[in-house]
Amino acid sequence: MTVRSWPFYALLLLWMTGCASVSSTPPAPVVVATSASPLQTQKALAGVLVERGFTIDHADHDLCTLSAHFAARPPFHVEGECRPETPGTRLELRARRGTTWLAGPRLTGLVEALAQKLPEARAVATP
Repeated sequence: MTVRSWPFYALLLLWMTGCASVSSTPPAPVVVATSASPLQTQKALAGVLVERGFTIDHADHDLCTLSAHFAARPPFHVEGECRPETPGTRLELRARRGTTWLAGPRLTGLVEALAQKLPEARAVATP
């Protein structure tokens, strides 16, 4: 490498680093409120995702978090987090395809499938 070619390699390195990162910040999560318990909500989410062909990467019952992916090009990732509320549970969903975060309307099919499995499940306004 000559002294005059180092700017080229520095620019190439910066360009390649940008390709490996997740684009932008995630949008506000899709929030689903239900009267079911957090554990029931997490199990229903896992069931709906498995029915749709997803593989569960991580599920923590104590923290009530779940991470799953669908093997496609680019891969499709879904993350869910349950929080107990006074009348039931609040489920927050986020999804990305490859490195691009998906907006809430792309998750309506998942929310509708959850509504069939959970009592009184409904999408609510994001915080």
